[in-house]
Amino acid sequence: MLGLGLRPSNAALKLYGRVSLTLPAGVDPTYWTATKPADAAGNNAAISWAWTGAISQSGVTVTHKLTAAASKARLVVSPNADLSNPIYSLASPSSAVSTVNGTASNIVKQTVQGLAANTTYYHGLLIDGVLDTSKIGKFTTLAATQGSFLFALGGCCRPNVSSAVFSSIIAKNPLFMFALGDTPYGDTISPYTIDSAFDALLTTSSAAQAYRQIPTINMWSDHDFPTGPTSAGGANDANGASSGTTATAASLAFARAYWPNPPGYSAAAADAVGFSYVVGRLRFIVPDCRSQMSAEGDADGTTHTKWGAAQKAWVKQQLNAAKSAGQIVCLFTETPWIQDSGLNGDGWGSFAIERREVMDYIQSVGMAGRAFIVASDMHALAYDDGTHTAGYVTSGSLPVPVFQVGALDQANNASVGTYTAGPVQGVNQFGTVGISDTGGDITVAFNGYAADGSAVAGMSYSFTVTAATLAATTPGSTVPVNKTAPAISGTPTVGQTLTASTGTWSNAPTGYTYQWSRGGSPVSGATGSTYALTSADQGSAMTVAVVASNAAGAGASTTSAATAAVATAAQTLQTLTLSPTTATAGTAYSGTISGRTAGSTVAATSSDGTTLSVSGTTVTGTFSAAGTPTITLTETLSGATNTPKTSTVSITVNAAAGYSFTNSEAQTYVGRMTTTPADARKKLIDDLFTALKSDGTYGLIDWMHLPASANTQAALLDIKGSYDGAIAGSPVFTADRGFSGNGASANHINTTYERTQAVSATKKASVNNESMFVWTNDTNISGLEYVFGAASENIYISRTGASAIKSRMFSGTSQTFTLGTPGAGLIAVTRPSSSAASMYHNNGTAETFAASGSAATGAGPVTANNIVYCGEPYADIPSISQVAVAGMGQALSASNLTTLYNALHVYLQGVGASA
Repeated sequence: MLGLGLRPSNAALKLYGRVSLTLPAGVDPTYWTATKPADAAGNNAAISWAWTGAISQSGVTVTHKLTAAASKARLVVSPNADLSNPIYSLASPSSAVSTVNGTASNIVKQTVQGLAANTTYYHGLLIDGVLDTSKIGKFTTLAATQGSFLFALGGCCRPNVSSAVFSSIIAKNPLFMFALGDTPYGDTISPYTIDSAFDALLTTSSAAQAYRQIPTINMWSDHDFPTGPTSAGGANDANGASSGTTATAASLAFARAYWPNPPGYSAAAADAVGFSYVVGRLRFIVPDCRSQMSAEGDADGTTHTKWGAAQKAWVKQQLNAAKSAGQIVCLFTETPWIQDSGLNGDGWGSFAIERREVMDYIQSVGMAGRAFIVASDMHALAYDDGTHTAGYVTSGSLPVPVFQVGALDQANNASVGTYTAGPVQGVNQFGTVGISDTGGDITVAFNGYAADGSAVAGMSYSFTVTAATLAATTPGSTVPVNKTAPAISGTPTVGQTLTASTGTWSNAPTGYTYQWSRGGSPVSGATGSTYALTSADQGSAMTVAVVASNAAGAGASTTSAATAAVATAAQTLQTLTLSPTTATAGTAYSGTISGRTAGSTVAATSSDGTTLSVSGTTVTGTFSAAGTPTITLTETLSGATNTPKTSTVSITVNAAAGYSFTNSEAQTYVGRMTTTPADARKKLIDDLFTALKSDGTYGLIDWMHLPASANTQAALLDIKGSYDGAIAGSPVFTADRGFSGNGASANHINTTYERTQAVSATKKASVNNESMFVWTNDTNISGLEYVFGAASENIYISRTGASAIKSRMFSGTSQTFTLGTPGAGLIAVTRPSSSAASMYHNNGTAETFAASGSAATGAGPVTANNIVYCGEPYADIPSISQVAVAGMGQALSASNLTTLYNALHVYLQGVGASA
């Protein structure tokens, strides 16, 4: 399918469409006809999509998908937009209908050579003698000496992308683009239909234009596998465990045969599809991070790999080649590079040992300051200037910049890792990298953009590689080499300071790094030339490792001889004091210890039995009663002359002031509030509990929220203590009034109360013994919703007009009632049995309706089947009402509901939410 460029001979002219073409020399005239004859099925093939791929100084590779089978096809390239004066590829083999394991794909990949450098060209396809100009592509060849240029970056793109992101990429006019995995998402269990995802992407308007007009190089990823970690389809997080299957072999073959990428490092059928690409003085290293990858759940170790041994060796060869050629390197990875070690996933945090091996090699080969990394799959833009990668090496420091590419078209993802700037999430994002190279220094500039092409704030960073850094061409030959080991001076006694010498090194070091170790284990943060000994060092020998570096890189770490075991200096513990010396009963006390000796431990006890805790120099506890207890502070330090030493401090505990509760449940409820309410509010709450408990109504309630509270934290508390609420989206909270929906389905209050839970100590309601109630502050507003679940769950309350209420509670259809007195107040529905249910408005007469059949399970679209109110997370019942009270429990009688109404009315009047 690859061919040399052929210019036409002087054979007779023939007309194909709008273009006059010359018959190539040596071609059978019967092959070329004025119109393409239909095949046996009567089909006439045309271009379905075109994908302009890798460019060079003298050539281009292009892949086309045809609408039907064809006999012959040739790539036509011309410096003119009308494709006049063309250059051809050789004709494809006997059929342009390419097959993958016997299934026709109608895809053909071709290459034209013999083009002029730094020249803009256009391309079309000659199909069985007919020139198809319906989808003309465009590209510019590389310059003979490529200096400055711009390339685009993107990844994670759904096949049917509708965003303007590709139009914005076109507007940036990059020389070429890299698609860093998941572009598009194949997600299929059939190896023969992976190309259908490309069909969807490359026939989408702006994406199709971009792939024709911007040479695009694709990186293999998990969604290019035919099978994922489950047999149910989809390829998310696929890995090397699938590489031996027939299906995956076919998918790798598809990529090798039809993706217009630069040649891969290996042609072996089961091997990785990584490749390198050199443009000017920049070498792109693009490994296949999936087909050889170890399973995610495997423990990290020396054999736990993203690339496989053979491909990793090839990456190291590429780094050597870049060093020898005086190039800088861009290393691609389709998952985040910056992650904490030990994470379980497909990012490099799960492959921290291999990441360290790669960074160590960059350091040892002398590529420090000459490499940067581009990563994807975080669905967010970010960059790091090397601050957070510097510690990924075994010794010393190696800051390598990282550019994190956003998603072309995918939902936001959870971001992991710390960066200099970002992460900035966005559904449609892309990046560009500009290379400024005039033959001396090279400047690399990264910029991040939103879908409309506007710059994302903070997403701009550049760094420069100096000509001096690029001058060293022999890998590793000029890094410092140790001649005399470093040495430690100073007395190894706790409290003394040790000092490290650098030792002597060849090749003119320009800097040194240090790492102190205690008993052979590195001491965290001990990276200076001096180290102050602490009690933690007592009994251990100390060493220091020194690494020297220069412009060529870092030398090997060299460790000093060990000191003698660290001795303890004799110390005398001092009398401790504590401040303040006053406290209030029932209020948390926090006191500060003065006079503590470094390295000691302190315990605190109180003569009145109060439990006290000590953290550092802080003593905390809560005294239950007024009095003058004595606090004893006991300090212990190994080796001190007077250990343990006790100190006593007298504390005055004042009586607690304020409201005294009559109900312990009310006191517990108020105690859970982060902001303590005033006494007047405490009394309102205490009275509410008293009223509810007067006839047993309190015991029938499973949960009740009082959104008409002073703040959101209190508004979300369950008075029973078991089912607190959580805000979803952005419902509006008004102090002492409640939560209001705004008509958007994503804004509501979610509880942890599930109606499908078994009856328990906290959940006593059951299928035929249940009630729900809501107090709304809205009056005469049509279309309000007081929602306890989605309509399909068979339990909800909904207002359909100024005076009409619709409700369903385990019945097949909704029941509608006319309120005797329209407006705000308590609305309740109660179901005491399988065939009876009633609705109440305020404390009026109930309206009974029949409810047939057995109760539904309650399963439905609400998240985790939890009860929600003030909205609903699906668009069928959005809410705009203001809810002051909401709750559920066992079936409430008319008498119970009257108690409930009166108790709530008094409370809401007290906070100003009700007349």
